Amino acid sequence: MEKQFEIGVTEVNTKYEVLRPIKFGQNGKEFSDEVKRRVAAYFTDNNISPKANWVMVMKSLVFIGIFFFAYYMAVFSDIKPYQRLLFAILFGCNLAFIAFNIGHDASHNAYARNNKVNKVLAYAMNLVGITQYIWNIKHNLSHHSFTNIPHADMDNENVGVARIHKYHKWAPIFKYQYIYLPLLWPFFGLFLLLVKDFQLFSMTRMGNNQYEKHPAKEWVILFVTKIIAIGYQIVLPFFILDLPWWQIAVGILVMYMCLGIMLTSIFLFVHLIEGQPFPEEDDAGHIEDSWILHQLKVTTDYAPFNPVLTFITGALNQHVAHHVFPHYCHVHYSAITRIIRDTAEEYGYKYQYQSFWKAFRSHIRFLKQMGQKGVPVKIEMM
Repeated sequence: MEKQFEIGVTEVNTKYEVLRPIKFGQNGKEFSDEVKRRVAAYFTDNNISPKANWVMVMKSLVFIGIFFFAYYMAVFSDIKPYQRLLFAILFGCNLAFIAFNIGHDASHNAYARNNKVNKVLAYAMNLVGITQYIWNIKHNLSHHSFTNIPHADMDNENVGVARIHKYHKWAPIFKYQYIYLPLLWPFFGLFLLLVKDFQLFSMTRMGNNQYEKHPAKEWVILFVTKIIAIGYQIVLPFFILDLPWWQIAVGILVMYMCLGIMLTSIFLFVHLIEGQPFPEEDDAGHIEDSWILHQLKVTTDYAPFNPVLTFITGALNQHVAHHVFPHYCHVHYSAITRIIRDTAEEYGYKYQYQSFWKAFRSHIRFLKQMGQKGVPVKIEMM
């Protein structure tokens, strides 16, 4: 497997063991090498850094500015309740934008050349309510290392309310997962804040990695940053606002629903749709495809050149580029996506993309298919 920094894996403050060594093969290696060569040439020929540029800095300042402005207007200003609600909606959406654009890039060491800067900026995740330490383990070390590989990719495991691949034990309730899961999406942000991180901290095995006990320092950071997030997001409005408690509660709930919808809709439609494979290693621990070809097959972009989606999602709609070059700042993904698309076409591979709404419908059909007893058979792609 490529070096850790090449697959977006950052260091975490604990030791771990890979339980099933998985190696990627030679199929598509010429294509993979050519993609890397062309992307390197793009940065060299244009004399630009693959890290953040002035556009990224300005984006960050915009989202940070919205954070303070929307919060002030929703909690401290003298405006009508419906106007507060509008600013609460903006604040909830903007929390997701901060996570996507600042925290996510920094957690991959993609924001700055200086990793100390990245480490500080990654705490934007904690500001939102997501603990960046456990995010590094679950997302970077597991999902990016073993994308869509059953029992190895943590993002597809530990989801007891859903059946995601054929190895998840079927239960009758899963027949309706295509109905009830979208109804749960709006509450995902609140679930992350209050439950999920604590649940993950109680685990030492995540996907294909076995961890030693999480350090005391990280437990302290977990509790301190959760108290801060809960304090300013939930507790403080009840002390400041001179409104009926139920109006404040509704505003907070709507804010979290916006955050939850943003978080789920951005991440779910790129790996969990119809036709997306779940490759398995052979008895020797080999995946036949090369690393980049594997990512091309298990990832689908949506509306990759929609400028609004690209701006607010941190280019996560250009998800193939993110998985192949996660250690590069997302402001470069449009150029990288075109290189991957054109190179794949030359080598006879399919660059997969859909509109946002087609991806949404495909995800719902995927959930419905996976919820059927005895289904699915393994779906293979070229």
